[in-house]
Formats: sequence, C-alpha cells, structure tokens
Amino acid sequence: MAFTKSNTEPNPEPNPKHPHKLSPRASAEQFLNRFEASLAPEDARDRSAGRAMGKDTAIAFHLYGPAGVGKSTLLRTLAQRLEKGNAGESSLGKGYANPGPGTRNVGVKGSFAFVSFGETERVETPIELMVTLFQTLVEQNNWIFKPKFLVMHERYEKTLQELAERPIEGKTTVSELQLKAHQTLVSYSLKPALDMAPEQSTAAAAAQAITQEQVLRVLQEHPSTQNDQPLQTLLLQPLRVLTAAFAEALQKRARRQPVVLILDTYEKASLAVDTWLWHLLLPQEVLQGSRVRWVLSSRQRLRDRPGWQQLLGEASPQLSSQPSSLLQEQELEPFDQAPAYFQNIGLPSHAEELLAATAGLPYGLRYMTHSPAMPPAEGDRGAIAPPAAVGSPLPAGIPANLTDLMQQHLSLTQRYIVGLAACCRSFNQDLIEYLLLAQDSNFAAAVEAESNGFDWLIQQDFVEQIQGCWRLDDVARNALRQSLLETDEALFLKIQGQLADYFLEGSNEAVRPDQSPAHQYRDPIWQRGRAEYLYHLLLSRHPDAQNQLRKHLLEGRYFRQDGIVQEPLTALMAEFPLAQHGLLEGSMRSFLQQLEPAIAHGSLIFDRSQIPYGLLEEALGLSKPDVDRTVQTCLKPVESLDGFAQFVALFYGSKHCAALQSGATGEPDPANEPLALLQRAQAIAERLTPVLASEPESAADLFLWKLGDRFSSLGEYEAAIAAYNKALEFQPNNAAAWDNRGSSLGCLGQFEASIRSFDKALELNPESHDAWHSRGLALAQSGRYEEAIASFDQALELKPDKHEPWYDKACCYALQGMSALALENLEQAIALNPDYRKMAKTDEDLAAIRDEEKFGQWVSG
Repeated sequence: MAFTKSNTEPNPEPNPKHPHKLSPRASAEQFLNRFEASLAPEDARDRSAGRAMGKDTAIAFHLYGPAGVGKSTLLRTLAQRLEKGNAGESSLGKGYANPGPGTRNVGVKGSFAFVSFGETERVETPIELMVTLFQTLVEQNNWIFKPKFLVMHERYEKTLQELAERPIEGKTTVSELQLKAHQTLVSYSLKPALDMAPEQSTAAAAAQAITQEQVLRVLQEHPSTQNDQPLQTLLLQPLRVLTAAFAEALQKRARRQPVVLILDTYEKASLAVDTWLWHLLLPQEVLQGSRVRWVLSSRQRLRDRPGWQQLLGEASPQLSSQPSSLLQEQELEPFDQAPAYFQNIGLPSHAEELLAATAGLPYGLRYMTHSPAMPPAEGDRGAIAPPAAVGSPLPAGIPANLTDLMQQHLSLTQRYIVGLAACCRSFNQDLIEYLLLAQDSNFAAAVEAESNGFDWLIQQDFVEQIQGCWRLDDVARNALRQSLLETDEALFLKIQGQLADYFLEGSNEAVRPDQSPAHQYRDPIWQRGRAEYLYHLLLSRHPDAQNQLRKHLLEGRYFRQDGIVQEPLTALMAEFPLAQHGLLEGSMRSFLQQLEPAIAHGSLIFDRSQIPYGLLEEALGLSKPDVDRTVQTCLKPVESLDGFAQFVALFYGSKHCAALQSGATGEPDPANEPLALLQRAQAIAERLTPVLASEPESAADLFLWKLGDRFSSLGEYEAAIAAYNKALEFQPNNAAAWDNRGSSLGCLGQFEASIRSFDKALELNPESHDAWHSRGLALAQSGRYEEAIASFDQALELKPDKHEPWYDKACCYALQGMSALALENLEQAIALNPDYRKMAKTDEDLAAIRDEEKFGQWVSG
C-alpha cells in the first residue's frame, strides 16, 4: 500500500473561522478583563475587575474548558493584544463583535512568550522550558541585552562541557572519576523539584557510583570551577539556582513593561514541569507584586490537583502561607450564542440540531462552512445556505453529531481508516499499514482499491503535523475514539492491543529482550517504544496491563528513567481526569489513581532511607495511609512480577516493609520482614547474573550499593561481604567495593583482613579520606596505634574539617598515655562537633585523661 505524502503541507494553524463575527462569550470577556486589569497602572483600574497592585494580586491566570472550546484561540488573541497594546478594538480581537457598552478594555502593551505543550520543542523539563521562554522573549521583542538568566545558563552548559572534556590540571586525560562526576552533575538538572534535599544517600550515590564528596573534590580541583563557589552551587543545585535567576530576570524586565508567559495546552506539560511551576517558581518572593504574569490553558481546573491545592492553601491552610489569590481560574464555556448565530447564517429553526452537530464548540463551525451537503449560497461562498426544507424533521443534510459532521464527506472505508488513525497518538505510513494488515485481509484489499493511497487522510481538516508526526487534533481524536468505543467496543480494544503489540515489537527491535535491563533503559528508542506500548496497553484492558505498568514503574525508578511511565500517565490525564476517563476500565482508573504519587514522585517514595511522610503531606496533601497504600499497590503482590522487576520490588520492600505491613491486622508476616525480603532479592539477583554480566558496572552497582549496603545496614555483615565479593567479580578494581568490604570485615572483628581490603581500596583510590579513616579504625582495633594515627592524619590531610579522625586520634593517644596530644586532638574534635562533649564523658578509651583539668573544661562546655 502506497502512503503518498502531499506536496502541500496542511496548515498547522486552526482553519479560518466562519466569516460571520461571533458574539463574545461572557466567560471570555471576563477572563481578559481580569487579566488586563491586573497589569494596568493602578490609577487606570476598575477595582471591580481587578485589585490594586500588590502581593495579593494573582500572578497566574488559568483558562480551562473542553478541547475545541476556543482556549488556544483566546490565548493567541491575548498575545496579539499584548503585542499591539491598543484599546480600539474588542478585547477579544478580530473576528469577534465589538463588546459594546458596559465592557472594559484596558489595552496594555507587554512582552510575551507563547509555548504550546505537545507542539513547542524542548519544553519537557523545567530548565528547557525556562530557556525556551526567555529565548523567545529576547527574539520576539528585540531585546538588546541578554538577560542574566541566559548568561548564567550558557555558563552552566559550557562548564558541564568542560568538565566532560577538559582534564584536571596535572593530568593528561579525563579520569573515570571526573566523567562520573560530570554524569552526576548532569543528573542533578533532572532532579524533581520536590526532591531538592542535598542529602547523599547510598541510593543517590549509587546512581553514578560516586559519592557527593568525590563530586565536590572534582569541582574544587577542576580549573573551570575551583575557587568559584557560586558556580559550584549552580552545578550542584541547578534547578533551584536557575529558577531564582529566571524569576529575578523576569521581574527586572517587567519594571519596564509587563512580561507575560503563555502556556497553552498545559494538560500536556510533563509532571516535572507542573511540579516545578507550583512548588518552586510561583512561590518566588521576587514575583509577588511584580508585573510578571503566567497565563495557562488546559482542560481541567488546576485547583483540582493536590499540588496546586497545597500552593493555594486550600487543602491544608495550616500548612501553606501562600495567598489563595495567587491563581485566578476561569472556565471557558461552550458556545452560548447559538440562536443568534444560526439565525445570522440563515438557519434559525435548526439551532438545537446544529448545536448538537457542533457539540456546542466553536471548533465545529469550521466543518459547516464548506459542507458538501449544504453548499454555500450564491454570492456568499463562505456561508452555510439554508437547506431546501426548513423545519421539523431535521433536514437530511445536517449531521447529527460532531463525529458525523467531521466525516460527512468520507466513505465508510475512509471512516474506518480515520478510526484507526484516531486510536494512535501519532501515526505514519508504517503504522497505518500495520493496522490495516492486522485487520481482515479482504478489507485491506478494499482499502487498496478505493483509497488510492492515503494522501486524502493527511489532507483532512482534523489531521495536523506536529514535530514531524501526523496526528488527529485533540477534539477529533477524542470524539472519534469515544464514538468507536460506544459503537464497537471489541474493535476499539482490539486496535489498542494491536498498537501495543506494534510498539512492543519496535522496542524489542531496538534492544533485544535478552539483553541487560540497564542497556534497555539507557536506549532512548527502546524507552519511547515502551512508553507508547504502556499507553495503548492500559487502554486495551489486557489482563496483564497493571503488572506491566508496575514492572516498568519499578525498573524505571531503579534506573532513573521515570519518564517511561510518566509519559503515558501524562497523556491519559491530558485527555480526561483519571476518575472520569471513559476510555479506561473502572478498575484501571482506580489503579492509576492509586499509583499516581509513585509515578510522579518515585524518588521521594522509594530512594530515601525513610519515606518523607511530612514532605509528601505538606506538598501534596498525601496522608501516611495514602502513601502506604501507594507503596503496597506498587510492590504487592510481588509474585505477579518476574525477573528484574521482582528483584526491585523485593529490594524496595526491604527498605519500606513498615509501609507494606501498614493497615494489616494480626501478627506481622515474617516473609515481609526486611531481611527475608532482601534475601529473596539476593536469590533473584544471583539467578539474573548471566543477564547482568553484559553490563559489569550496573551489575557491580546492584551487588555493591543495593544488596551489600542494605545487608550492612541490617547488621548482616557476612551477607554484605558476600555481596561485595560478587560486585568485585564484575569490577575487580572497584575501590568503593573494597572499602565497604573492609568496613564489614571490621564489624566482624576480622581486622587484618579488613586492613588488607582497605589497602586495596587505597591503592585504587588514594584520595579517599573515608578509606584512610576506616583503615585507621581497623589498625586501632588491632592495637597498632601509631599506624592508626598515621592513617588518620592522611584522612585529615584530604579533609581537615572531618571531625571523626580528630576524635579517634585523641583516643589513640590516650590509650598510649600521651595525654597532651590526646587533649589537643580532643579539643579540635569538640570544636568541629560539640556532640563529642557528651561522648567523651563515658568513652573508656579516654579514661586516662578524664582527670585532666582541661578535659573537664572542654566536656563541660
């Protein structure tokens, strides 16, 4: 089957509206009045429409309503108004009647940037969005001077590049440690806005197999960053620092004239962008009272989202200090001037029927201006001529609903093909041909004979090309899919299953199923295929759909690739609220609602040593039982998972077994105790060794940072040593594995073996102050105090403010009867950490100096 692309690209903008002017809807007029009033000079304000400038003025305006109701058109009108700044025409712009007496028109001129999610490229992350918005502001408004924010971002990107390519002074090549530090710093730019804590957990270290202190050492030694604390802070906390600079640059520019950031189709924004906006950007103090405004449009109210509720203080007022006036929302209602409009075009007696055909949406009018069944009247080629028969019953030429209206000129075969395309998020030649071949062979032959290629498909008014892909516009796609589900549910589910199979096959072609999970989740083509596979699988009502989502959620979190489940969830939520998503089965709706916190904020729930219940309640309104139920939904039953996903579920379960058992009655199940779960995870990891072996670094990471450190934290040192030994089978020169192995051996009292392990770690990484310190402890436990002190000195040479070696040196000197040196080192330790005052009072290692006068002075404070 030939898929012939048209030589004429379809117009990406909406079709021209009907030439008869539309009366303004009250909701649209009210929205623009409120917005413009918030920007007008105070002496020009009508206080009935907007408050005086101050910290109680809204800085975000949200327009919501169903797809096709005219939100995008209204926002583009707003942008034109800002560009022109004249008050002579209707505030609703061209194509609308003058609002007439009693309406206001402030006419404020301002700088603006327009982003449409799903269309505008490079807006998937908060940093990408900030850069795109500011670059647009500079280009569209011909700003002479580059804003400080863009200068800071360029320096940030340049420094990251130098850290990847330019070696530290004194070295001829970029070391492996420096490359890992660079990878870690890049990952910080993708860190969720809610997960900004600077803590360095073992899980966080494991992401790149490098500690925070090693990253800091690279920054302190690299010529691009040494002695530059602001630049180091930018690299370590890029989202926080760049957001503050972004807000400050906007505020400074807004002193000259208003700055408006317009975010259209906000329902398609990534979860990361949404969290950043309400959690980090809008609360910026510098924006309060400024003439910076955010204008958003989406299908649902923002106030219905937990994060926005917390921002506005509407969910738990006692937890929020933000004023509820920070955001103003306005619903844009469906077309409410039907009788007057249809009388104006000559169809006064069919207003109700025509309203049904357009679903009350201005979008539907585009299909009525050139309907083959209702040819234009002579002398008015753009208007709809009255049908031959006027009155009841409904004339045959008027379609009964929006679906029929859009397809009134198509044959049954073409309508079938349109239905296939509507089931796709986007389509190309290969995908449409795949779906056709998957149907009845006789039908495929009929399509070939009738359609003469698919040029007609991409020329339809409801087909658009976005970022190089063909797709049906949102209104058409929703209407056609809903119609297909209602008329032939089995066919709808069958097509969704076929689409899931198509994308599953594509991802398996990118990375074979028998390859390492680390390889799979690193491959962008595999990731995109699996995200599309999950989206269609959830709609197909396949019996394994929930388990597949759990599998990819857990594995994606493990490999820091949450987008693989966030993308399908965001796509579904952009279509309808989960609770009312008519294309999803009821049980699936409930399942997705329960899983949503883990999909959106998995790093907070799974990666930390303890779940931050307080933060989750303060930021998202999630109670502890809510969070625990989410954890249980993700991890139980573990038996329904297999392979690597089962390992991850057991590993996370060992960390959060309290959440797993929350709400349970009776005696705790021993099988759900931390050690039992971890041992089961270890057994699975051993079975997966042949698959993991193709990715030695990832395999070593699993046994070192996951199993080894988790066993160690539970006091199971022999099991920890076995895991570290396994890590060393994959990476014999892994210094961290030798270091951690030495610590576990020391905990078992095997000090000589422990010292040998530390010696190997220091041979591989002589700049590890932790290894020097741990080696000193093992030497001290062996009674080799002079060697221990020398080892502590090495640790202090690398990190002088590390308080533990000072205290341990004091103990070694005291045990040798060297009171003066013991007191000198104890004084230094207490200066760095006053908690040693209490410890020193009972520490038997310091018994020899406890009667010294200075000892009493220091420990008493």
